Amino acid sequence: MSLTYMKKFPIVLLLLLVIAHSSTVLAQMSQGRLWSPVASDQFGGGARLRSGFWGEIDYNYWLITQGKQTVIGWDAAPIGTHYYASDTTQARKNTISTDMLEQQFEGGTTIRFGNQIGHHGWELKTTILQAQSSVFQGYGGEMDINDQFISTARPFIVGDNDHNFLYRYDPVSGPQTLPDNVSYRSMPGGALWGWVAYPGIPSQSYIFTPLPIFFDDYTIRTRVSHWDVEANYIFRMHPTRFGFFEFTGGVRYFQLDDNLGFESTGRPYASNGVGNILADSNWNFTALNRIVGPQVGMRYIRKIGRWSLIANSRFFAGFNAQRMTSRGTLASDAQAREESYAGEVTPMDMYVWTPSRFSNNSESFNHAANRTEFSPGVDFSLMANWQMTDAIGITLGYQGMYIDNTARSSLVNDYTLFPNGQIFGINENVNDTTWMHGFTIGITINRF
Repeated sequence: MSLTYMKKFPIVLLLLLVIAHSSTVLAQMSQGRLWSPVASDQFGGGARLRSGFWGEIDYNYWLITQGKQTVIGWDAAPIGTHYYASDTTQARKNTISTDMLEQQFEGGTTIRFGNQIGHHGWELKTTILQAQSSVFQGYGGEMDINDQFISTARPFIVGDNDHNFLYRYDPVSGPQTLPDNVSYRSMPGGALWGWVAYPGIPSQSYIFTPLPIFFDDYTIRTRVSHWDVEANYIFRMHPTRFGFFEFTGGVRYFQLDDNLGFESTGRPYASNGVGNILADSNWNFTALNRIVGPQVGMRYIRKIGRWSLIANSRFFAGFNAQRMTSRGTLASDAQAREESYAGEVTPMDMYVWTPSRFSNNSESFNHAANRTEFSPGVDFSLMANWQMTDAIGITLGYQGMYIDNTARSSLVNDYTLFPNGQIFGINENVNDTTWMHGFTIGITINRF
């Protein structure tokens, strides 16, 4: 069953139930109950809650909070990858993060339908929220990526340990004796390293060093959507002088779909020889939470004339079947650029400012993981209902929901280039708390 049909199913089910009990509803309408004046003292003993079939439809204006704000890139502390820049060295840094995105409220719909006879009743409910999207367009962003590729033994400048610089003579200069401060050793790194001309060493000589990662422009996109469906048994207690109490128990299915996309463009090479070494890249990270489990709750109702105050709270013990994906392409516009001397390419095909991993073509990645989590949740609402007629009321209030251990897309990707050639991956810990809240206005029939 596709996601579209899964979302439509609970609404269709509720409509079928309405049709199945239409005789009772039509009978109530024919007796004029829908439009009759408000009768706050229905049975001569003070206000009472209604019995029989009831329905409610609400418009929601809700916000689903983003996952934990994090950098888009390798979040190391401190960042230790240095690259050569204008006779000096600089550390890679991250200037792109999800906190650049703005959160916004979106609309949605909740439909409830039920029947209450005496102490016992039942209700069905479904909520569908519009997808909440956010886009940020940035310029001049910088990034760090954990480069674990292991290079072969190459000359290493001992005096520059902190900078991880490696050194090579150009064959055009002929064989020469290495300076005293140069030795051979194996160093980590290599996938995002390249040859760069470096002042202070013999003419036409180069160093093999980490390259800077920056983007001329980039776009961050997020999209998060939610829907749920639940069925509950209702036990209504005898009225008290303080109001009415209802206890509920049932089952709920809850789905949260979170998506984060990153697109970057830039010139592979600039006039100064330094360009966007990862031009162009396109990444997409998703986190799908499918949560099902039992729930219990309590509802308090206080009736005063035309007004009813309703406070509702439920606890949800959810089994969460998660699926995370990480897909995309790295450096789709990367290409090797040869350095020449007197118009001729060196015998060793010197590629400058070109990542060694992408000197021939870009590489794509596609990772997926399925995990299970316990995702408890608590929701609450505080509503006020005004009886427009004897059976029709208008409801206005605030609702919130807190769910723990939900996978969020901002935490999915592992920004690492692994020694076995793997590009990126999925982090072990992708969970964060999700908080949903907002305002609701709706119409009730034969409810309070």
